[in-house]
This record gives sequence, C-alpha cells and structure tokens, in this order.
Amino acid sequence: MKKFASSIFVLLVSLPTYSAEIGEHHNMQIEEIEREIQNNQDLYSRPRIAHSVPQTAKHKDPINLYAEACLAKILKSENLAATGTAVNGTALVVFSVIQNGIIEDASFIKSSQNNETDQAIRQTIQRTPSCGEFPAQLKKQANKLSILREYHFIKANPNLP
Repeated sequence: MKKFASSIFVLLVSLPTYSAEIGEHHNMQIEEIEREIQNNQDLYSRPRIAHSVPQTAKHKDPINLYAEACLAKILKSENLAATGTAVNGTALVVFSVIQNGIIEDASFIKSSQNNETDQAIRQTIQRTPSCGEFPAQLKKQANKLSILREYHFIKANPNLP
C-alpha cells in the first residue's frame, strides 16, 4: 500500500506548473499567428478552380468565353512551335491559367504517341505570354482556370521533313 501511495505523490509533484507569464507568452504567439494568417489569406485559402472544356460548352458564360479567348491567343502564329519531325496526331491537354493570365502548367491527358508532336503542342502553349487578366466576373468565381483542350496537329506540308 505504501508503494502505491508514494507513486501517486511522485506523479502529482512532477506535473508542470502553469504560470501567468507562460500563458501570456502563448497568447502573444497565437495573436501573431492569427495576424499572419489574416495578412496572407490568399496563401492559406483553398484555390477556387473553375473548369472549362470550350469545344463542348453549350452556353457562353464568363468561364467559357475567357477559355475561348485564351485558346485563340495560344494559336496565334507567333506562338506556334517549329515542328521538326512531328507527325500528324491528336493529344488531349489540360492547362491552368491564374488570375493574371499566366499559364502555369500543361499536362497531357492523352499523348499524340509522338514525342516531337507532343513537344510542339507543349511549346505552343508555353510560348503564349499571357491569356490576359481574368475579367471581374470571372475573378469572383475563381482564382484559377483549368482548361481541357483536344489539339489536332496536322503538318502544313507533309512532304517536308
């Protein structure tokens, strides 16, 4: 019995003590973290991503109108990549555009099965300096737009290398 009682006493004595000074320090740390979160709300909030598949869109809402305009900018002649040994092919590509119009990334959902063709498609997308800033109505809906597009690559002159 004595052994059990002394174990309890040791436990009670070894518990940390709480002081007002420690509590105040923790409160200051919490307030500092809350200020940081408030000041950097964009960094800590979930992205609002809108999606567009322009070739299948039946209605012209701000998302699809912007996506169509972005695709038109991508296909401008100054953005078209040199083809080299690329061959005719079709690839399914998804890319993201952030609110300032910059294209962030491009990924192939379905490859054209030819590395040169896929590279020409990727370079064409990446050469686009900007799709233009999101219009105000689209900014309210999303801070990133994901666009899914099927690209049909056809060489202008199949007789050339």
